[in-house]
Amino acid sequence: MNGPTLLAVAHGSKHPAATATILALAGEVERLAPVLDIQVAFVQDAEPSLPDALDAAGPDVVIVPLQLPTG
Repeated sequence: MNGPTLLAVAHGSKHPAATATILALAGEVERLAPVLDIQVAFVQDAEPSLPDALDAAGPDVVIVPLQLPTG
């Protein structure tokens, strides 16, 4: 990819369906815009963690928050 990595960051959940939903959303965005490099990270309770995903993404990353509610 020539542009930045878009890192979609979600809160995370212990429920596998929640993680699957975020991954499906990222996959759909990538399908609609195949020139984008879309990666996913989670703040807690799911993998990859935000620190791990940031390390993997490299220096040219744009963080895209996905509804991070207060609780």
